[in-house]
Amino acid sequence: MEFKTDNDELKSTMSRFDDPFKSLLHKLTSAIDAYKKGNSKQVSTQLEIIRRHDLIHLERLFGSAIEQITLDYKPIIVFTTKDGMTPHVGLLVDKVEDNIEYKQEDIKPLDKLTEVGFDIDPQTRSMMYGLIKLADKHSVLIDPSAIFKPKELEPSSSAQEQETEAYGLF
Repeated sequence: MEFKTDNDELKSTMSRFDDPFKSLLHKLTSAIDAYKKGNSKQVSTQLEIIRRHDLIHLERLFGSAIEQITLDYKPIIVFTTKDGMTPHVGLLVDKVEDNIEYKQEDIKPLDKLTEVGFDIDPQTRSMMYGLIKLADKHSVLIDPSAIFKPKELEPSSSAQEQETEAYGLF
């Protein structure tokens, strides 16, 4: 099975895992055979070779893959608007999987969720605006004002420490 990514360096790193894993499996098979024959000295030798060479090689490859993944991570800021043009609130997200267009009449009330057995706690429900079902996809609309503290409620400089977890500011 081929590892799928757009990052050519990560793809190259991942392709280099095959030979060390095959070598490790071959050496482990030899060690198991030696164990079955009662040759503990050969088992010890094989395991030492695995520990000093194969595992170190694989550890370096994993380190390189982790570094490539870390460097490839690009967070995305999704902006909400009030007028469809001017950014209002920005949300930092890890990934955007889809972008959909919908009409006001596509928005269904939240009671449709509870009808089919979804139990939503009151705090989460207060953040949700509605449900959109287009074709085979479902999307929940979240009210940004329920997540972020409205400007008129922002504390004065003397009350700066009074922010609470209720607003997600912690």
